[in-house]
Amino acid sequence: MRTQLYAFHGDSDALRVVSRTYQEYEKCRLSQIKMFISVQLSFAVRKGSPYGEHVRRTFLANISAFIDNNRASSIVAYSCHNNDIHAFSKIVFDKGLTFSLVCPACKIPIARLLNTEYNHIAVIVDMSCKQSIQFMAEASKGKKFSILHHWLLLTDAMGEQGVLDLNEDPLIASLENLDIPLDSHVTVARLKQDLESVILQDVYRLGDQPFLTVTTPFEWKPGQRWRPEPLRTNYRGAYIKTAVIVVEDPWEHFFDMRYKHLNTLSKNNYALMAYVSEMLNFRMNLTMADSWGFPVNGTSTFAGIVGIMQRGEVEIGAAGLLIKETRMDYIDYAGEIVTFRGAFMFLKPSLSEVSIIYTLPFSGTVWFTFTLTVIILTIGLEFSHHFVRKINPSDSNPPNEWSEAILNSVGIVCEQGASNPPENVSSRIIFLALLMLSVFVLTSYSAIIVSLLQTSSDAINTLTQLMDSGFKLSMRDIGFNTNYANDTIDPEIKRLYRDKLFSQPYKEAFTTQEVGVQKNPVWSFRFPRRCRSLQSDERHV
Repeated sequence: MRTQLYAFHGDSDALRVVSRTYQEYEKCRLSQIKMFISVQLSFAVRKGSPYGEHVRRTFLANISAFIDNNRASSIVAYSCHNNDIHAFSKIVFDKGLTFSLVCPACKIPIARLLNTEYNHIAVIVDMSCKQSIQFMAEASKGKKFSILHHWLLLTDAMGEQGVLDLNEDPLIASLENLDIPLDSHVTVARLKQDLESVILQDVYRLGDQPFLTVTTPFEWKPGQRWRPEPLRTNYRGAYIKTAVIVVEDPWEHFFDMRYKHLNTLSKNNYALMAYVSEMLNFRMNLTMADSWGFPVNGTSTFAGIVGIMQRGEVEIGAAGLLIKETRMDYIDYAGEIVTFRGAFMFLKPSLSEVSIIYTLPFSGTVWFTFTLTVIILTIGLEFSHHFVRKINPSDSNPPNEWSEAILNSVGIVCEQGASNPPENVSSRIIFLALLMLSVFVLTSYSAIIVSLLQTSSDAINTLTQLMDSGFKLSMRDIGFNTNYANDTIDPEIKRLYRDKLFSQPYKEAFTTQEVGVQKNPVWSFRFPRRCRSLQSDERHV
């Protein structure tokens, strides 16, 4: 790493290798160039999973406001009482909402009637109708108890309290055969015997449990605001099938702090999901995966976590997945967790390796001024010598030619002295000025040259400059790095893979972080660091 021009792509775990490998002065030479666009990692859930909304609520507290404040764009009513239909229709039309009526004798495709992709639909069912359960069963087969469907089940008065009984209530027995998932909105409204208030209770199912869950009764009276949706933050210890990433490190080391530097990001994401499971009181039934999820041979079938969710084997993922358009047809994203970046980190090359340092100590203006001053002093010295001989012909000094004066000035500049130094005072003053100027300039030049020999170059600041330099690049051998060439549309990154990585043997282009850091002064990792914070960041990885 210290002797070659080389680049390596790793992740935050490589910081520990850097800390063990480099001296302090070498760490200050570490630099990086961003490669990947900064994107968000997110927990993934199976496409259409009922747990998606509630995991999302945990991460984004205001998600509940979306449901509470959203207004349905259309209403579907199932009823067998004409009087109620006319009165209800007038109220709906006065509000300017779309209204559809379904009656027992109507032959309307339920799935098409309740179909929606973006808008919320309110479905009001008169449970006193004999075929109301059949209507709901058809809706259940079409997966219409979704987050976009708000069901209100109107029932007759029953008992003094009008509260649902899980053990004896015939309505509960009828609803247990329906697919009412966790993220559904099914509210049962029962009129109390006093005919002055209504008891509201939500009904849903936790996971694969055979029985339904009923919320605490809420008494509503005319004139009051509709009660907020009860929180569903207690899954009562239900088991949820969960996928977790296990790479580079066996599962037995997942909770061993001695190996926290291995597979760090996956362990961190699992810890976040573990906190969520405590908050929502559920248990994770884990399934191991060795990759995040990439298309298999360019098909629509995915491997890794995405493939497991695509096959319906798990509900949620305790791992951060990049938000990609190609995955959105098969999984949903529950909440952003961390920002993912990619960058090449490398030891800056010496300035002498990338430029000619002999012209760098002084600017062109300094060189021009120095040369002009030497010429002026040389001419002045020669004129002074001729003037002294003119006023004092008896001067014993032999006359100088212009060529000799020029050679004397060159010798002075090179600190070689002069073969025939002047003896008169005026010439000596000029000679001394020329000599001191040469000494100061040459001393400064030598000191700056020594400093430049120890200076790192800042010439490489972009990915294009890095590719056009003499550095050899490599990346960490993980699925994301090897598949990123197929995902990106950036021509520069495609050129990097084609010219700098795929042109090498696989084991040299994609290798472990230990090998890359030891071998390479240039390596790519996901979290750019600054020199002064390198050690402190490494300790917290």
